[in-house]
Amino acid sequence: MTLAPDLARLLALIHWIRDRQDGATLASRRVAASRRVERTGLSRAYARHCRESGQCASLRDGEAAVVFLHGGGLAYYDVQTFRPLLGYWAHQTGLRILPLAYPSAPEASVVEIVSSLRTSLAALLARSSPHCRLILAGDSIGAYLALQLWHAFQDVPFAGLLLIYPVLDLSGTERQSWQAYGTGYALDATDMREFRGYWREAAHFAPFSLLGETGVSGDKLPPTSVFSAGCDLLHDEAEQWCAGLISRGVPLQYHCFETLAHDFCLMAGAAPSCLEAVNRIGQAMADMAFFQRGMK
Repeated sequence: MTLAPDLARLLALIHWIRDRQDGATLASRRVAASRRVERTGLSRAYARHCRESGQCASLRDGEAAVVFLHGGGLAYYDVQTFRPLLGYWAHQTGLRILPLAYPSAPEASVVEIVSSLRTSLAALLARSSPHCRLILAGDSIGAYLALQLWHAFQDVPFAGLLLIYPVLDLSGTERQSWQAYGTGYALDATDMREFRGYWREAAHFAPFSLLGETGVSGDKLPPTSVFSAGCDLLHDEAEQWCAGLISRGVPLQYHCFETLAHDFCLMAGAAPSCLEAVNRIGQAMADMAFFQRGMK
């Protein structure tokens, strides 16, 4: 497939511009963001391959599945927004993709959001065979939530972790990529500061940096694959976290899509380069589930 970085970059710029024009209220911005995903995301026809929910599913002995936590800064999007993308991966890989829904901020606090996800995952595990093979996956803040769940359930032998343009540092640090890509590249620095603010309101969660002393050492991580975007203000924290773990011998696979911006998975219906990235991530899911090797 021919890469089209210029088209992907243009879409990211359009998303950023329209974010600035969507109005002052959070409600109006939420509606506009979901409509943009409908225009640039994968066809809703793929949603038929992802009709289940992690809140209701159960897994048989030896069965592999992906539990997915969606991004959106805790405030944007919902499971329905992501079903075409998750259905595409389910169709590509033959895996069951189980989204875990959670309430949105600021209506719900971070404590309520994380608690609801812990309860949902505990219930899924209780309904399922102890010998099922679960992969925890998420994009953006959903990747951070996936790591939160892994940390809370370290006694569970997860088959893997798959993190897509992840949030890894909520401490307030703004690295060089914030300066380079904090304006005009889909995820805006002002919005990210607002999203970080939701976590600061939960005193026992913040400051919480996965790159700092309170972070994840990596010693007990299951097979982990991390995908970052080169034109993303979150790029440097992903690269730093992965480099640190790899230097300590942690079996982690890292790949950066250099020409893409944040949220590229939600632009895969409009830009071939974004679709190519989505396909590569789907292959990593399949490899992790069926071969326990991470990425090829």
